[in-house]
Amino acid sequence: EADAALARMDDDLERYPVLGAEDRLARDAMRGALYLNWERYEQAAPFYEKALRENEQLFPGEQASRATRRSMLALVYMRLGRYAEADGLLHAALDELSHGGDSTAIALTQVPYGISLYLQGRYADAEAQLAAAQPVLARNIGADNVDVVEAQDYLGQIELNTGHGVEAERRLRAAYASSLGRYGDASLGTLTVQGHLGLAELAAGRPAEGLADLEQAQGGQIGRAHV
Repeated sequence: EADAALARMDDDLERYPVLGAEDRLARDAMRGALYLNWERYEQAAPFYEKALRENEQLFPGEQASRATRRSMLALVYMRLGRYAEADGLLHAALDELSHGGDSTAIALTQVPYGISLYLQGRYADAEAQLAAAQPVLARNIGADNVDVVEAQDYLGQIELNTGHGVEAERRLRAAYASSLGRYGDASLGTLTVQGHLGLAELAAGRPAEGLADLEQAQGGQIGRAHV
């Protein structure tokens, strides 16, 4: 449905030149988001690169919007294994936001930076970024917001990978409850956290619960793949 809506937007932008640059920025950012959610990162990258350039032209003085565009492009780069480029974008965003940026914008940039560090196996550095961002976002945008859940999820994975299964289970159970309550049991994010919770339950010595959560998460993801 999103793909079809964006195709109609493409047609409108082609037929009606009066539509402005902000509409094109919105289209490119949404197209990048669509490919990101489809995990088609090679296709997402050029749209997010274009959106960042367009944002620079339209809103050269807006720190928060530039940080958002940099963060989304960085998420794509890190999934492509382009960590130096991802970290460069996030460093630049955090450096700029440190001079007058609001706490929410800073925390929203720390989450993808923490994820990038986690994917590189730099668990202590990743934990520092995620642990700093999570309480700020919980306070400012709500504990069940997707960015807060994601921060909790990665903090739980760090605990799991560093031998703290009980702590990981506690954190991931809270993250799963938040995602389940807001996004439902068929959400990709909810299913992802549920799978990680299952692994933590196994590590914490609760095999029956762990296997049940892993099977349910796997079944849900298979079901989504066949929709």
